[in-house]
Amino acid sequence: MRAGDDPEIDGTEFTGPTELRNRVRMVDSAATVRAGLIVQDVLRIEPLVGLEVVTTELQVAGGGLQATQRSLYLGPLAGLRAGLQIHDRFELYGLIRAAGLFSVYSDASGSTAGSVRGEVGGRVRLFEHLGLFGGYRWIDLDDEAGGTDVTYELRGPTFGAELLF
Repeated sequence: MRAGDDPEIDGTEFTGPTELRNRVRMVDSAATVRAGLIVQDVLRIEPLVGLEVVTTELQVAGGGLQATQRSLYLGPLAGLRAGLQIHDRFELYGLIRAAGLFSVYSDASGSTAGSVRGEVGGRVRLFEHLGLFGGYRWIDLDDEAGGTDVTYELRGPTFGAELLF
């Protein structure tokens, strides 16, 4: 939303000067394939490509009004990952990737989004095909849904499990 605009979310227009409270939920999943250069089993530099799925839910309240807008996006992603193998089971890594996302479902018509993200952290390989990771992630998601332009800037810790093949 630009300064001076009266925001409209899911058909509800928030007019005049008023304080708006926002709540955002985002779920992000990706399947990637990567292959690249490995130097003496220590340094890895790997381009990656894949498919990303993102769901967003934006709740806005203020001036006695409340609205919710939900979207589901799907699209291709590309990026670069670098890793430093400290031990045969432990790796430090950094990655950056971008995705162009298209609406599969949205409360607003004509939705598109783009995301850029970066991550730094470590991964412990528990078994041959299973690892745990943790670190710090930042995500910028530009969501353009039905005339509403919202940029999500998310920063913070990340952790999870990954299947490795």
